Amino acid sequence: MRKPEPGIYELTLEQLDGIGAAECVFLDDIDANCEAADELGMHAVRFVDNAQAIADIERVLAVG
Repeated sequence: MRKPEPGIYELTLEQLDGIGAAECVFLDDIDANCEAADELGMHAVRFVDNAQAIADIERVLAVG
């Protein structure tokens, strides 16, 4: 398996033992990978640069 195949995201969630997709923040620099994570209910953040990624992750954590 590999990104963006849904199975890799599902396997990751299984290995996180009880953590649901809505509780996860997924960070990647490829749109297709972020879209796949988002479709499974993860909070996908597309990495452009450090400042942007940190700000976007902080926004997700503040809402969640």
